[in-house]
Amino acid sequence: MFTNVGSRVGRKRVAPSIFASTLTTAALLNAPTGFIGNLLDLQVNGSSKFSILNNGVIRFASGYNIWTSGSYINFSTTQSGTADVACLGSQGIFLGKSQAFGFASSSDGYSGTVDTFITRDAANVLALRNGTNAQKVRFYNTYTDLNNGSWFEIDMTTAWTAMLNTNGNGTGTNNITKLQFNINGSNKADYGSTTTGTWTFSAALAATGIFSTSVSIAGSLTNGAYSYGTLPYSDTGMFGSYNLSTTGYAQSVWSNQSNGTAASADIVLSNDLGTATTYYANFGINSSKFTGTGSLQLPSASYVTSTSGDMVIGTTKANYLRFVANNAATDAITISPANIPTINNPILSGATISSTAITLSSLAFLELQKLCGSL
Repeated sequence: MFTNVGSRVGRKRVAPSIFASTLTTAALLNAPTGFIGNLLDLQVNGSSKFSILNNGVIRFASGYNIWTSGSYINFSTTQSGTADVACLGSQGIFLGKSQAFGFASSSDGYSGTVDTFITRDAANVLALRNGTNAQKVRFYNTYTDLNNGSWFEIDMTTAWTAMLNTNGNGTGTNNITKLQFNINGSNKADYGSTTTGTWTFSAALAATGIFSTSVSIAGSLTNGAYSYGTLPYSDTGMFGSYNLSTTGYAQSVWSNQSNGTAASADIVLSNDLGTATTYYANFGINSSKFTGTGSLQLPSASYVTSTSGDMVIGTTKANYLRFVANNAATDAITISPANIPTINNPILSGATISSTAITLSSLAFLELQKLCGSL
């Protein structure tokens, strides 16, 4: 049944015209100019459930509206659209900036708890968040069902920890064995694969350095910029620090496997004047086939050298400086904390050769040189 209530324009009641049918429309409701009421209002016990306003807005009992603006269809809580929930236009479906795509725990959507949300944080920033609840994102490699699949995930569910995981279950268990890092489609680093727990880096990175840090090391620290373990003391200016407790060796090993005639393994230190060829100290070992003239060029020889500066070997406290060869039990030369050298063979006491030891004061050292030259 239709009730023609109409509305007034001035003192005249203006009512929409209802036609049962036209050639192209089964039912037509036509409101004249000036009509201010609802075109349609469906009610239950006097309560509006569905209505069409005179400006074409469709309104539901929940308070939501469907209306058009230009080329957009809007779904909002107000007729003006100032609180748009969503709109549909030529560029797709849009949400208002305070809205989110939500997913419920039930299959029908409306009866379960909405517990997963995708929302906008800022321009070009997509967020997965739900209050203070920690989030996790999965990217599947294979998926049959929730009990059979393999995936990569970004996991924030452990307190104050961001984790990158490869995971799987059922038929997807242990399917993903490698993490690969690419820049512009070029592989730069791998973790895992055939060597579990090993990082493999692209050779191209060697030109610019594989690892780099700008962390400050000026303060007193127990760890350097690069570290293993924690030192039992603190110091400043540490590039690296390494510490462990073991009953065997604690060592850093540098090896050059080439047996080339100019090959060596070296640790080099330089100062503010240092270049590739000047003002540096060098500790190294020659290859087994190293060639050249002099002791520093001997094959398999280990050496400590200074370039462009004096070489100093000594102790800084009241300790002896000792020289020994062939793992001998007795020093070949011993220099005491008083800076007095003792040569144990041949044995000299003062300026006299004996069968025991040579002990020279620092004033007699030049005489020792002369004496050794005449022996």
